[in-house]
Amino acid sequence: MLFRSYITPLLVCCIFILTGCYSPEDKEGHPEYFQVYYDKYDSSKNEDKEAALELLNNAFRSFPNPGLIDWFEKFDRDRDVAYYVKTNYIKAMSVSDSMLLLTEDKKEREAYASYHVRALFYKGDCYYKLKRYNEAFYYYSRAKQMAMQFMKDKCSLVEYDSYNGYLFFTQARYDLAASYFYNDCIQQMQCPQDNYNRFVIIQRNLDNIGICYYRLGRFDSADHYYNKALDYISQNESRFPQQHYFARLAKAVVYGNKAQMLEDMRKYSEAESMYIKSAEVTGLTDKAYTSSTQVSLAGLYIKMNKLNQADSLLTIVKALLDTLPNENAMLRWYRLKTELLVKTQQRDIAFDVLQAYNKLKDSVDIRDRKFAAMDINREFESMEQKALNAALQKDNQVKNMYLVIAVTVLMMVVAIVLLVWYNLRRSSRHVKELNRKNEDLQNAFNSLEQSHRENSHILRIMAHDLKNPISAMRNLVYSLLRKEQPAQQREILELVQDTCGTSLNLINDLLNDRRQLSSTRKELVDMARLLESCVELQQAKADEKNQQLYLVAEPAEIMLNTQKIWRVISNIISNAIKFSPPGTEIKISLQKRTSSVLLCVQDQGIGIPDEFKDKIFSAPEKVMRLGTFGEKSYGLGLSISKKIVEEHRGKIWFDSVDGKGSSFYVELPSLN
Repeated sequence: MLFRSYITPLLVCCIFILTGCYSPEDKEGHPEYFQVYYDKYDSSKNEDKEAALELLNNAFRSFPNPGLIDWFEKFDRDRDVAYYVKTNYIKAMSVSDSMLLLTEDKKEREAYASYHVRALFYKGDCYYKLKRYNEAFYYYSRAKQMAMQFMKDKCSLVEYDSYNGYLFFTQARYDLAASYFYNDCIQQMQCPQDNYNRFVIIQRNLDNIGICYYRLGRFDSADHYYNKALDYISQNESRFPQQHYFARLAKAVVYGNKAQMLEDMRKYSEAESMYIKSAEVTGLTDKAYTSSTQVSLAGLYIKMNKLNQADSLLTIVKALLDTLPNENAMLRWYRLKTELLVKTQQRDIAFDVLQAYNKLKDSVDIRDRKFAAMDINREFESMEQKALNAALQKDNQVKNMYLVIAVTVLMMVVAIVLLVWYNLRRSSRHVKELNRKNEDLQNAFNSLEQSHRENSHILRIMAHDLKNPISAMRNLVYSLLRKEQPAQQREILELVQDTCGTSLNLINDLLNDRRQLSSTRKELVDMARLLESCVELQQAKADEKNQQLYLVAEPAEIMLNTQKIWRVISNIISNAIKFSPPGTEIKISLQKRTSSVLLCVQDQGIGIPDEFKDKIFSAPEKVMRLGTFGEKSYGLGLSISKKIVEEHRGKIWFDSVDGKGSSFYVELPSLN
C-alpha cells in the first residue's frame, strides 16, 4: 500500500523529465484541445464518469506535449473519481499529492497559486473523510494562508470560510458552524461571478445551515433553511442543463435531512415518505449516501414496529456497507440490528452485535476526542497573526530605511551649515551669495522640521514593539490557566488574559491606522451579555471616582466581532468615567429595534465644546483633554471606534452640551 501511494507522484516527475526536451514555446495549457473532454466528464453522471475519464486519458496519450495546467486538470478528474465515485480517499489523497507536486515550484506566482491552494484543500478533504481531523485542519490552514498571501481575487477566497464551519460542526459547535455557513452563503451571493460552482456552494450552505439548526433542536429554523435550499435549487437548476443530475441529487440529500427532522418530530408517515423519495434518487448515483439513508429508514421502521421491513432493509444495507464502507452508517447499523434482535427475542445474537458496535465506537471516540478539544478559533487567529507580523516586519524595514535617509540628510545639512559658517568668516566677498544660500538653507531646515514631525509620528505608530512583552505575558497566563488554580485566582488570570488579547488587537489597529485591516471575522453574540461584561470590568475604574454605572439591556443576538465591539463599548464607557466628576451617575442602555440594536452611554461630565464637535472622531492632537482627575487622553480611541463601527455597517454619533454631559450612541444592524 505504501509503494502504491508513491506511484503517481513518481510518474509526474518522469513526465516532466521526458517533456523537458520540448521547445520552451510550448504552452502550459491547451484548452482548445482538451476542453471538450473536460466538459464531457463534468456533465456525466457518477456511473458514467469512469468511462468519460478513460476518454480523457486516451486524449492525453495521443497528445504530444501536455502542459502543467493540462496535467493538473486531468489529475483533478482522477481525484474526483477516487473521491466521489469510488470513495477511495487514500487514492484521492495520492492524486492530490501529485497535484501539489505539479505546482510546488510555481505556487508563489498568482497564476498558479489558485491551483496549489485547490490541491491543499483536496488533501485536507481526504483527511477529513478519513476522520483524521488534526491533519485536515493543518492542510485547510495552509491553504487559507497561501490564498491570503498570493491570491488577489478575494471572491475565490470566500468558499474557504465554510471549511471552518465543517470543523466546528465536527466538534458539535453547531451555532458557530451555522454562522460560518451563513457568512459564506451571503458572500457567495455578493460575488460578481455567477457560475455552476457558486450554485453548488450556495445550495450546500443553505442545507448545512438547516442541519446545524436541526442539531440544535430548532426545528422551525431548520425547516426554513431546508425549504430555502430546495427553492434555490428549483429556481436555478435550469441554468445548468448539463448538470441536471446534480440538481436531482442535491434535492434528494435535502429530502433525507428533512426526513430525519420529521422523524424526531414523530411525524413518522411523512418521514418514511421523505426517506423513500431520497433513496430512489441517490440509489442511482450515490450508493454510499443511499446506505446511510436506508439505515435511517430501518430505524424508523423499528420505531413504527414494522420489524420485518426493518430486518429486510438492514440485510440489504449490510451488503452495501461491505462493498462501500461507511463508518457512521456501520455504527448505526450495529445499534439498530441490536435493537431489532432484542425486540425479536434473539438476545444471544444481539449481544455479539452489540460487542462489535462497542469495539467500533471506542476506536472512533478515541480518534475524535483529541480533535474535539482543539480551539480552532485560537489556531486560525495564531495563523493570521503570523501573517500580519510578517507584513509588519517588512513595513518596518521600509520605515527604518526612511529613517536612515532622514539622518543622512540631517548630517548633510549640518555639514553645509558648518561649511557656510566657515566661508562666511573667511571672506566678506561672498556675502551676497551666502545670503542666497541662507534662504536655501532655511527652506532645507523647514523641510527637515516637517520630516522630523512625520518621523515622530512614525515612531509613535511603531509601538507594535510592545506586542512582544504583551504576547509573552499572555502565553505565561495561558500556561498558568492550564494548571489547577483557585477560583478567585483563575478569574483574575482570565481577566489578565482577555486584557492582553484586547491590548494586542488595539496595537494592531494603531499600526494599521491608515489602511483597512483584513476582513472582520464575525460570530453570533448576545450583545446584552457582552455589554454586561464590559460594565463589570469598568466598575472598578468607576469606583475610584465614586461613580455609579447603571445598565439596562434588552437581550439581542447579532453578528459581530466580539473583541472589536468590546473595544468600542469599553472606550465609550471609559471616556464617560474619565470626563465625569466624582459621585455622578453614568447610564448605559441597550435597546432592540426592528432591524438594529441601539447602545446609549449617558454621562454628567464636562461635555464637548462646540469647536471640538466636528473633530472628535478624526483624532487631531488639539482635541486631547485631561480627565476630571487629570487622566491623559491621546485622541485615538473614538477615531478607532468609528472605524470599527463602520466595518460592522453601523453608525456612531453623540449629543453633548459643554459643561452638562454627553450621550454617545452606537447603532448596529441586527441578525435578520
